[in-house]
Amino acid sequence: MHERELATRERHTLRKVERKDRKNRWGVEWREDGKRRFQFFSTSDERDKFFRSTHLAGEVEDFSLTEWLRWQSLKRDCEELGIEPEQAVNIARGANLSIATEKSLHDLTEAYQKHVTRAGRSEEYRKHLKSFYGRLEASLGPDTLLLEITKKEIQDFFDAQEVGAVTKRNYRAYTVALFNYAIAEEWLDKSPASRLKIEIPKKQEAGILSVEETRAVLKAARGISPELAGLMALQLFAGLRNANITRLEPSEIDLTNKTILIPAAKFKTGSRHLIEDAGENLWKWLSLSSTEDFCGWTARNYNWRKSQAFKNAKITPPKNALRHSFATYRCALDGSAEKASYILGHQNPREIWTAYKGLATRKDAVKYFNIQPVGVK
Repeated sequence: MHERELATRERHTLRKVERKDRKNRWGVEWREDGKRRFQFFSTSDERDKFFRSTHLAGEVEDFSLTEWLRWQSLKRDCEELGIEPEQAVNIARGANLSIATEKSLHDLTEAYQKHVTRAGRSEEYRKHLKSFYGRLEASLGPDTLLLEITKKEIQDFFDAQEVGAVTKRNYRAYTVALFNYAIAEEWLDKSPASRLKIEIPKKQEAGILSVEETRAVLKAARGISPELAGLMALQLFAGLRNANITRLEPSEIDLTNKTILIPAAKFKTGSRHLIEDAGENLWKWLSLSSTEDFCGWTARNYNWRKSQAFKNAKITPPKNALRHSFATYRCALDGSAEKASYILGHQNPREIWTAYKGLATRKDAVKYFNIQPVGVK
């Protein structure tokens, strides 16, 4: 009868066995998960060394015996390679990162925009992202691998952007969020957009229309079509953005209760916005046409017709003149930015006040919000 020794362990019962029918005849047998398991060695000394191992005495309770055997095998492989197990783990992580970083800039922008959509961000916000990431790809190359993008390239791209301070800060936020997403997805281990230096251009006064220019361009717009005059009035007397003008639905303009609704999906902040305190003259301009006529305009058609109105009025408008004019005259009318900020959907009245105070007098503001279509009572 072959030699047997029993050893009772905290978690496992082992016994030495000898199998003369095997090349490696010296073994250890145990039961795990209801099954018999074996490990064989070429000599009895190796078997006995294994048997006496303190690891099998239940000191490492989180390991099953099979897991412990795998660990021992891994350890032997590492010893043959001359590295520690921790180094093997780091090498494996690096290998996985190398595979992930076959991703290109376009792969990243596409994946992140899908992530933003799933997160429920507004359509307007997503349009801003798409436009900005399109310019970023055009500058750096859509097929550029993420690992090849340098901080200098990102910085050079930002330095070339001729936009205002707020827009530059938004661009930085878009870029930081993009590469942070790459890190979260383990496509990168560090961001090339960290600590970007943004040179803020000197603040220039907002360009606005005078009372006379406002009256003239609305008259010209009405000559093209009454609905064009109504849409421009929404910007001049309620501060709507171009993006909101071209996405209006009939139900969002309530002529009876004198409110304008901008659903969350269409508003820049991603939250519902209701305008209740627009000037009385706005509703007279909107009464020139049915609410259905204000809907279904494309951005291209609206901008082209608006430019025709300015051309017919012989006016060269400053950038964003309609919205800037509303903010300026509303601040002057109220003597504060609280109401203007609310109607514009801006969270910081102080910024609105700083940007628009002093550009118009209250006397002109009263005239501005009394500009009405001729023949409408």
